[in-house]
Amino acid sequence: MDCVSALRSALSVKDSGRSVMDLSSHRSFVGVPIPSIAVQWVLNSNVLPLGRMVEFAGAPECCKSTFLYEVMGWFLRQGGHVVLVETEQKDNSQIRHAVLKYDADGISRVVVKQSLSYEEWVEALKDASLFYAEWQKTHGEQFPVLFCIDSLAAAPQDKRIAEMKENGHTNVGYGGIARALSQDLQTFSSIQAGHPFTFAFTNHLKQSMNSMGLPTEYRSGGKAPEFYESVSFRFAPAPQTRFTKMDCAGRKLRLSTSKNSIGPTKREVEILVYFRNLPNPNYDPTDAYSDRYLLDVSFDWGEVDIKFLTAICNGGRDEFSAPRRRLFSELLDLHVVSKKNSPTWVWSSVLGVPESDPVSFSDAGKLLMANEDLLRRLQEELYIQRRPIFGAGDNYDEMMDAFTRSSEERAIALNNRNYIENTENDNE
Repeated sequence: MDCVSALRSALSVKDSGRSVMDLSSHRSFVGVPIPSIAVQWVLNSNVLPLGRMVEFAGAPECCKSTFLYEVMGWFLRQGGHVVLVETEQKDNSQIRHAVLKYDADGISRVVVKQSLSYEEWVEALKDASLFYAEWQKTHGEQFPVLFCIDSLAAAPQDKRIAEMKENGHTNVGYGGIARALSQDLQTFSSIQAGHPFTFAFTNHLKQSMNSMGLPTEYRSGGKAPEFYESVSFRFAPAPQTRFTKMDCAGRKLRLSTSKNSIGPTKREVEILVYFRNLPNPNYDPTDAYSDRYLLDVSFDWGEVDIKFLTAICNGGRDEFSAPRRRLFSELLDLHVVSKKNSPTWVWSSVLGVPESDPVSFSDAGKLLMANEDLLRRLQEELYIQRRPIFGAGDNYDEMMDAFTRSSEERAIALNNRNYIENTENDNE
């Protein structure tokens, strides 16, 4: 028997239901749900993973902080908590509350700390993680937690602050933050392991030139973030959509991944964020500080999803072959129509929207995400990996163990099937 056959035989052995495979080789992750199938496709996962580091990187004015607030909402809707450390000294609570839809319960579970130095925010995250571990021991309650920094390398080190105060300037010392991050991120990754934490941070992409004079870009903080993070989302401007109404403005951005330990990189979609002014139901004209209008900031995931799917059906995505495009067309039955000089309306018999009464892309996307059977089928056809959804009250360790065990059992079943097929072929 050759070595390959011997290995197949060994892996197929079962001893009273006990497998010879190491459970750790099948350990995966659980997370909080992503409310957009287009973003799920970019990440190759239905959830944003817990126990991992995630970066939001881009040039200025690419809505990195705004997207971070949106991700906060994903955690809060699962009964989670958020620790936000602001290092740039330009926090705007109005935009954050607008993204969170002024939800008092959710906002009460967000702790915001202004940090003046690098060492201060590192200590803040360490204290928060240790506090959670102690809370779990004494209360037994588990919930998803988002620790986030906005932004990663904006706060100076204590010694640079001391130099400025003493000398009126700082001494040249490139690489200090990068060296510190290399050690601290390594330590924090070990602290968050085994807990339902996600560590997210914004980072700036800066333009430069390489040794050949060609344009390139680099991130603050050196190579340490790239080494320890699981996912790096990239934000870049897309052609802007013009708005004529005074109470509405918007940004169109390209969202992609430059690193993705969950699936393929370089996948890209266009996302939309709207800034609107809505009447304030609690407006008090006798109060000098009561605003007549409230700011509303929304990532329109429904419109993003329908545009993404109609682009597949109509050949606007090169990643999908003609047979795949026909499959999606039959599966979704999406028909775009022009209404009020705007092509952002659609009807679909699958979504229960009649041709006589089409709905906006936004509403159609919401119907799609609420249709669990259709959503699951789309995830299958887009090869989106499905992972368990974690929320407050769930047992993180039990969920991880159960998913790990099921992954192992599926792997063993597949291995046994392959072994049997290969044995039959050898006999023939």
